[in-house]
Amino acid sequence: MAKANAVKASQDVERYKPLVEKDVICRQQFDAAVAAATSANASVLEAEKSLVAQQSAISQAQQKLESSRNQAVEATKNGPQQVAVERARAAAALAQVKQADAQVQQALLNLSYTRVLSPVSGIVNKKNVDVGANLS
Repeated sequence: MAKANAVKASQDVERYKPLVEKDVICRQQFDAAVAAATSANASVLEAEKSLVAQQSAISQAQQKLESSRNQAVEATKNGPQQVAVERARAAAALAQVKQADAQVQQALLNLSYTRVLSPVSGIVNKKNVDVGANLS
């Protein structure tokens, strides 16, 4: 549209030149046609610059899209491996929990061995051990 307006304005200026030289039209009308042609040419330049900027934006968007696609493909390839790694970590953590539970059970068992209880009730007359001595 800007190019069409510029062409029309330039043609108007070309038509008005001989008319203004012969004083058929006033100088003001010719000057208005020249200003319109200049404005139309500026609009063409602005539209062309806008077109270049928009093409650059499209190119950048396409590059981002391609990069996103590559990342998605990479994630798809690495996804099963990452799942396997996380499952292995979870299994290792579960094994550590079981090991810690076994240690707790062993500690409770060892604690139960720290008190010596008599099978019968009564008073001790004679003892051959002292507090803190090891017994088997």
